[in-house]
Amino acid sequence: MKNKKKLIILIPVLDDWDSLFILLQELKKALENLLPENYSILVVNDFSSLRLDKEKFEVLKIPIQVLNLKKNLGHQRAIASGLCFINKNMNLESVIVMDSDGEDKPVDIISLYKLSKETNEIVFAKRIKRSESFVFKMFYKIYKGLFRLFVGQKIGFGNFSILPFSSLEPLVYDSNLWNNYSATIMRSRLPYLSLPTERGYRYSGKSKMNFISLITHGFGSISVYSDIVSTRLVMFSGFIAVLTCLSIILVGVIRFFTDFAVPGWATYSILAMTIILFQALFMGIFALFIFLSSRSNKSIIPANEFEMFVSSIDKINCNE
Repeated sequence: MKNKKKLIILIPVLDDWDSLFILLQELKKALENLLPENYSILVVNDFSSLRLDKEKFEVLKIPIQVLNLKKNLGHQRAIASGLCFINKNMNLESVIVMDSDGEDKPVDIISLYKLSKETNEIVFAKRIKRSESFVFKMFYKIYKGLFRLFVGQKIGFGNFSILPFSSLEPLVYDSNLWNNYSATIMRSRLPYLSLPTERGYRYSGKSKMNFISLITHGFGSISVYSDIVSTRLVMFSGFIAVLTCLSIILVGVIRFFTDFAVPGWATYSILAMTIILFQALFMGIFALFIFLSSRSNKSIIPANEFEMFVSSIDKINCNE
């Protein structure tokens, strides 16, 4: 009887086949002592324009399944689709989620695997040193700052992580998974840890994470906390409205009951503060309606919806 695969490594790919080939070579080296011949690869092909060269990957002698999507869903939804496919069709010990470009270092899987096995918790790779440009690092810090401002929590990790298989089912039935993987785990009640690691360097080509992609990613992670963000905006709007009303009263008191008023200043001050008041009320009402609208809309459950986006499944070196 063949050994049951303990670990599957989920890798979303968009045209990055050269980097993926190098990554799989590095994975084979890194895991040969930890899990010899006891792991497999699931590649989620996010509607790549470049064709996969199956013969090239066959020489690696690693079991690989390629989940081909019917359209480009984006990085986060490709991950969600892969997790749903694993949950429905496999029974494993753990699932690794990582990128194909080399910035997630294969050698770190060993540390992640050992810590997750000891704690039976999800473990994220937390970056203590990044390899991107100064501009990207600056905007990434802005993103983390905005996340903390709107959500009230810190986020210091990305997708590179390991999940015990028992964590998978509650995750794939969480509608937030369709928007952002790591933020969904943070929002859920699933226990998780983070492990300090250094980010690697891209194997080949250029990163597809540009300024626009970073903004989209940021909005996706914040959207997981849409109810909290809406509540904070309503509270902030209420605070500004109350503060503005008190200021208008104060201006009126100064104008009519003291000798400190400068002719004409009270009218302009009250006019300006009235505009601020209406803006604050409008922002609060808008945030409230957005929140109520999102509550009334039907949520997408990834586990129930992912199959409609799957085109085909290719297998390389799979004997099952």
